[in-house]
Amino acid sequence: MTHPRSNRRAVAWVTHFLPYPANGHGALQRTHHLIRRVAEHFDVHLFTLSNEPQAHAQALTLGVQSAVVQPVPTGAMRLFRAAGSLAGRFSIWDALFFDRSLHAALQAFCSRHQPIVIVDTIFLQRYLDDLQAGPIVINHHNIESHLLRQRADRSAGWRASLFRLQSRRTSAAEQRCGDRHISQVTVSPDDSERLRAILSTPSIIEVPNGVDIEYFSDGGRSNGSPRPHSLVFAGGMDWYPNRDAMDWVSDSLWASLKAAEPRRSFTVIGRAPPPSIQALARNDDQVKVTGFVNDVRPYIAEASAYLCPIRQGGGTRLKILDALAMGIPLVATRHAVEGLGLIDGRDYLEANTEHDMHRALTRLDNDPALSYSLSLNGRTTVAARFAWDVVSRPLLELLEELSIASTTMRWNDSA
Repeated sequence: MTHPRSNRRAVAWVTHFLPYPANGHGALQRTHHLIRRVAEHFDVHLFTLSNEPQAHAQALTLGVQSAVVQPVPTGAMRLFRAAGSLAGRFSIWDALFFDRSLHAALQAFCSRHQPIVIVDTIFLQRYLDDLQAGPIVINHHNIESHLLRQRADRSAGWRASLFRLQSRRTSAAEQRCGDRHISQVTVSPDDSERLRAILSTPSIIEVPNGVDIEYFSDGGRSNGSPRPHSLVFAGGMDWYPNRDAMDWVSDSLWASLKAAEPRRSFTVIGRAPPPSIQALARNDDQVKVTGFVNDVRPYIAEASAYLCPIRQGGGTRLKILDALAMGIPLVATRHAVEGLGLIDGRDYLEANTEHDMHRALTRLDNDPALSYSLSLNGRTTVAARFAWDVVSRPLLELLEELSIASTTMRWNDSA
């Protein structure tokens, strides 16, 4: 492990996934870009979980000074940890993401350097125990207790009971961290309000999700016309809100949309597609399920609209920002655009029911001027408000303030 450069404050960043490459799920993209920007101003040292053979080398490409990588439990060990957590006070994810060796390495680093510590989800809060660290920051990709409560409400029987238990335990963890005067980072005003309802700390800042506007440009779309009546959705479906959205498509939404326009086609991109959407694709050649792809841009560029039928709120959807940056008209539920501040009719078309979606897509089919306007306004909004250089500024300002305050405190203590 290297030592921090003397003229820059050390930051120990703890993640439960390797934030590389930047084409993975939304949380991975967010952490990838935030680490790269923080590393331009601070000495970042990464502590992470990964089973990738080249994880250490890949981590160093982020601009970090060092990386400690420990394996993620798999197979029987994963099931053992998950089952064992039910008898304790921590959530299943706390149990899965906690590694004693990684914790020991973090403790040793903190005792030497008293860095600012950033943990990348509330499910990593056990790593904060017994640290001789400087200020602590929690980067909330979502308010996890809220999502778990929503999932419980959509479940039944033992599943509903399990998710309610996990929600209560996660809320208790959020409360404990709030009581410790830890700085809290959320992705949206909505998530900030949810967090304030749980804890009393005023130290909450918002760092929205962003988009690489150079990578996701509108160049691919301008080089050719989109296919008429073609829809696209992108997102990892091992994340419950995305999987629930595709279950809705399979159960009834697609049949309704196709009945209204038989030429309609739909491409679904992302890892772990649920059986429901795979079965739909097998029975309808106008539905294509790709699984994970290294580059979503060609698939998005050829679509006439991006459809996001998410029915649960929380966090913000990076793939929506990617699509808007590429100039793709967006049709989405209010839950899908929550926290983004988009305006219905200017940046996207809101549609919360099957009837709403049919009507919105018909408007786009029949009104090229509306489609062009949404395309232009969506990209303009994203470029102005969600470029990573823009959205990372509040985090950099927070870290600078924490660095100055803790350095002054240490100087006063030693005087």
